[in-house]
Amino acid sequence: MKSCVIRRRFHTSEAAGAAVTVNLETGFGVPKACLLMFAETSAATDSFDTSLAYRNVGIGMIGSTSSNITSTLRFHSIFCTMRDAQAAMTVRRQNSTSRYLYASDTAGGVYWQASSATFSTDVASFVITSSTPQTNGHLDCIMTFFGGDDLTVGIGTHLMPSTAGGSNSYTGLSFQPDIIIGASSITAINAGATDDFRFCFGAAQRTPAAQYGIYMHGEGAAATMDLGTVSSNTNIFTYSTSNGVGPYTMNLSSFNANGFSILSSDSAAGANGAMIFLALKSDTPTDFALMPFSSPTGTGNSFTGTGSTGFVPKCIIGAATNCTTYGTRETTSPGADSIQLFGGNRSADSLYWTGFGTIQTVSSGTAVTGSGTFFHRLAPGDKLYRTDNTLIGTISAITTNTALTLTANAANTNPAGTAYVYSNPGQYCISYGDQDAAADSVVFSRMSSKIIDMARSSANTPSSLDVASLTDFDARNGFNLNFTTASGSSRKGWILSIKNDEGANEGRRRKTVN
Repeated sequence: MKSCVIRRRFHTSEAAGAAVTVNLETGFGVPKACLLMFAETSAATDSFDTSLAYRNVGIGMIGSTSSNITSTLRFHSIFCTMRDAQAAMTVRRQNSTSRYLYASDTAGGVYWQASSATFSTDVASFVITSSTPQTNGHLDCIMTFFGGDDLTVGIGTHLMPSTAGGSNSYTGLSFQPDIIIGASSITAINAGATDDFRFCFGAAQRTPAAQYGIYMHGEGAAATMDLGTVSSNTNIFTYSTSNGVGPYTMNLSSFNANGFSILSSDSAAGANGAMIFLALKSDTPTDFALMPFSSPTGTGNSFTGTGSTGFVPKCIIGAATNCTTYGTRETTSPGADSIQLFGGNRSADSLYWTGFGTIQTVSSGTAVTGSGTFFHRLAPGDKLYRTDNTLIGTISAITTNTALTLTANAANTNPAGTAYVYSNPGQYCISYGDQDAAADSVVFSRMSSKIIDMARSSANTPSSLDVASLTDFDARNGFNLNFTTASGSSRKGWILSIKNDEGANEGRRRKTVN
């Protein structure tokens, strides 16, 4: 089995129907599935965006229905949006069985949509359907790719049970899954709603049995921002019809030979309980480890074991809220303020990638001019180096495929025609939220270069609560998070570790991606 995490910012200039190339790790092969976690942002990496009029967050999935045939890819997504700076809270939520990227305003006016993609050796090509994004409303994505001869995948949409204590099953797979990653906006299939913001994202494992989920609720038309969040260690989905009732649960009660069964705690979802899912099966069920995330109350290293000898992770993905107790809804700031979606596969600057084309810089300025370059494949926060690994600078903003700026003057002058390499953090966290009980509040989003970067808002100003970097995976059976900021309270979520495939896609110091 192979996996890798890639960050890609889709720039507003790319929302014109052209194909966008994303390079995977050399030797990865043809991916079989992709999980996308995305949010609209206009700010630099590690900075909060509070300027967009509407702000979207979502989950997308690409893969086949029940086999490994990548020529018949299908596309699914859910997304939610809040309107910024409104006296009465204005929201929208929606799902799609034909798009893997989807973002709109609260009336359904489309900013981003994508319903075509192809996978090939070490490459994924995404086609953004021609649309009109908000000014500087880029779409920042954390993409996790899955592949390998020993991996079977399937994606689909399932309408969950609509009666209290009711159960139903999805039977469209040709295998018994080891892992189900699921998301829901609690809407009917291919439908949108404007009454509430409801964002569910969770995962379940067959053996050893485990399931976790996070949920964020926003009360539509509330006089002030009315938010609620839940982290669960017993249910894949938890949701509410308001912050005063429920929460209700959807429990993945069994993994079956051709799918799974779902048990509902209540009838509140009605006919609006559609979920999207990505099912994964490896030759060995213990190639995955689904576990709780609980941030420490102090700074320093925090090691988490996978519980299996020889399980050195290749990457980890997950989600968290600011909740301090599993299964308890929090409806006040900072517990209710935000959700976090994260993924990573190496520590900062552990890989160098060969750059396309050549560049020119001067030490007296921040401009980088390219020739034959594809700068849109890079992202703010990536670092440029000479081929002898001498640092040139850190990317601040990308203007075109041949022009970008650095965060400071270039460290050295490089004449036209200079070859270069680049590195990226390899770990990312999307934060999305607002300040509970605030009037005319400021919706925020952020793409961080840390694996954990939990956020809150105070006086309409967002800030970090808990921050951690994923350090290099080593011979230990687990992963280490180094916390540099701690709020003093343990925040809850979930993490899925994916086993390292020795010799198949293990990191090397230099990667050639052309």
